[in-house]
Amino acid sequence: MVRIGIWLVAALCLLPTSSRAQTSEDADFDGNGVVDYNDFLALARAFGANSARFDLDRSGVVDFQDFVIFARLYVQSADKSDQEPVVTEEAAGRVEVFDLPELGSRPYDIVVDARGIVWFTELGANRIGRFDPRTGTFAAYLLPIPGSQPLRIVVDSRGLIWFTQIGANRIGSLNPVSEEIREFVVPTPGSRPHGLAFDRRGVLWFTQESANRIGRLNPLDGTFEAYLIPTPAAGVDGLLVDGEGALWFAERAVGKLGRLDPVSLEIEEFGLSDEDLELREIALDSGGRIWFTNTSTHGLSVFDPKTGNTTMYRPPDEVSDLYATVVDLGDRIWFAGRESNRIVRFDPEVGRFRLYPLQYSGAGVGHLTVDVLGVIWFTDPGKDRIGRVEDTGP
Repeated sequence: MVRIGIWLVAALCLLPTSSRAQTSEDADFDGNGVVDYNDFLALARAFGANSARFDLDRSGVVDFQDFVIFARLYVQSADKSDQEPVVTEEAAGRVEVFDLPELGSRPYDIVVDARGIVWFTELGANRIGRFDPRTGTFAAYLLPIPGSQPLRIVVDSRGLIWFTQIGANRIGSLNPVSEEIREFVVPTPGSRPHGLAFDRRGVLWFTQESANRIGRLNPLDGTFEAYLIPTPAAGVDGLLVDGEGALWFAERAVGKLGRLDPVSLEIEEFGLSDEDLELREIALDSGGRIWFTNTSTHGLSVFDPKTGNTTMYRPPDEVSDLYATVVDLGDRIWFAGRESNRIVRFDPEVGRFRLYPLQYSGAGVGHLTVDVLGVIWFTDPGKDRIGRVEDTGP
């Protein structure tokens, strides 16, 4: 063990300054929270392979330079051993829930418009739901095609409600004033449209889970275009548009993030540091970083496009089956599990998790959103409820 430590320090001394960039900074291969001897052995076993998990310098092969980088990370990990761990605390915020009028509605995704009206998809009832927090009243709009399975939902700049229909292979829109529903059939049969987002020009983009494409719909003339993802069967899921207008999407089945340039229409894929990643929801902070939950390892991670580095955080054990995530107005990350009765807020500036318990049995969160006042809203599909969290802490 002493000889290993001497070798690591010697390797660190050989590390040139220029090689300390353009690396994947996660050498905690076994996920125990520290870079240690077991991680070194794992790296040694991968020597000569083309495993992205152990290729720290992204050269395409695990070689001596990866051991040099590992040596630096090993020393850095040892230097941090005396620092305070991430803090977890129970929150004092108030959680309020609202029962939907009809059982079996299964509210799935949720969004709040500029007037404070809450809209959500009812996966089980084939409807778009509406809730007015000021009056406490619900309304619902039945979709024309039975079994449409409305899934994800967004609001455009004019206040129209847009949603994907994964069962009917359609994109739908609802005018809240006229209550008119329009539907646009996706040209690719059986594409299973999933996540969706508007860009700054008012163009609607969406993921096609089964077709392995990113779709584009012009709402003005109803025309579609589609762009094939390079990796086959990527399992595209969540979608967002960053501050530069680029589209980012999660490739759930292969543990990658994808980026589509809306000008060149080229797609770039980013392999992340954990080969067991199962990305679903992604969220954008004010610095342009992409946050995501990892369903397979119950982790919270952030990818920085400027450096190419991924940082992972270990959430509290009380939260399982992580799925939903959103970034609030203060750049704090909220996330929750589908089978846990807590919503969690994480402040990356101070490394603090705050837990907001849902005070009823069998609770689980489908999706999260934040309104213009900073209030967090959520769906609970299993209990036919929506709810909100009024945060009272710093």
